[in-house]
Order: sequence, then C-alpha cells, then structure tokens
Amino acid sequence: MNFQDVSFPAAETGWATGNNKIVCTTNGGENWTDQSTGNSTVHNAFYFINALTGWVCGSTGTIFKTTNGGMTFIPSIVNTTIPQKYLLFQNYPNPFNPLTTIGFQCSEFKEVSLKVYDILGREIAVLVNEPLAPGTYEVKFDGSRISSGMYFYRLHTNNYTETKKMSLLK
Repeated sequence: MNFQDVSFPAAETGWATGNNKIVCTTNGGENWTDQSTGNSTVHNAFYFINALTGWVCGSTGTIFKTTNGGMTFIPSIVNTTIPQKYLLFQNYPNPFNPLTTIGFQCSEFKEVSLKVYDILGREIAVLVNEPLAPGTYEVKFDGSRISSGMYFYRLHTNNYTETKKMSLLK
C-alpha cells in the first residue's frame, strides 16, 4: 500500500490516505482501522482542526468529514433552486448494504440536524448538524459498522421534524 499523506492532529490520533483508502489510528500508530469511503476515490491531503474533526476530498466533488473518529460524507448540494418547504426523502436504495443515500431539502437558512437511530431510539450517527443554506441536499450513510435491522433517520430544524425508516440487510 502506498500512502501519500499522513496527519496526526493529536499524539495518539492519526490518519493516512492513498490508493483510495483512508486508515485511522487512535493509539499512536500501533493499530490502523480502515475507514469507508464508499465508491469514491480519495485524494491525498487532510485538513484537521482538532483530533476528531477533519476533512479529506474525494472524487466527483465528495468531501469526507469526521467528527467522531470515523469518516462520513458531508452533504453535497444537489440543486440550488430554493425549495418552498422542508422535506425529507426516502433513502435509496432501501433496503441497503452497506451504503445508502438520504436526500432532503431546506427552504430557509437554519440549523439542520439529520440523525440515525436504532429501533430502541438510540442515536447511531449524526450525519448533519450545522446551519445549511436553502437547497436540496444528499448525504451518504455507511452502515458497515452496525448490524442488520430497521433504523430510523430524522431531519430536524426549529420548526420542522420528519422521520423515516430504512432497512439494513447484510
């Protein structure tokens, strides 16, 4: 494996990328864990603001972001036309294994939260938690680290909440 970039934003936490792969260590490089990037080619430079929050670019405009030690897709804007209302779309494919796409639209500039929950209501992943401009967005969810089953995803702003279900089949 030929890695082209390595970044240690903290003494024990490090990242390396190259050949379409991202790996992470939380023990100073003793062990490295693969991080999923789906089908996207990963480019070769990281940018971190602290030990857990960083970005790396992928092909076709994809930007990968981590805020908890694992890479997730940040939302990519699909359409710049300002929607008339908030809307959460059904994920596709559904059922999925292990990647799925969740689309949503925002009609105002607001703080937006998109989270995934298990059947017991425990938070599994935070896909979006930031202010977003009006537009239509898509975000990828990687279920490779969770078990098969039914999950829920919820879009929330201060005046809109919608929840949908999705199935992971491994």
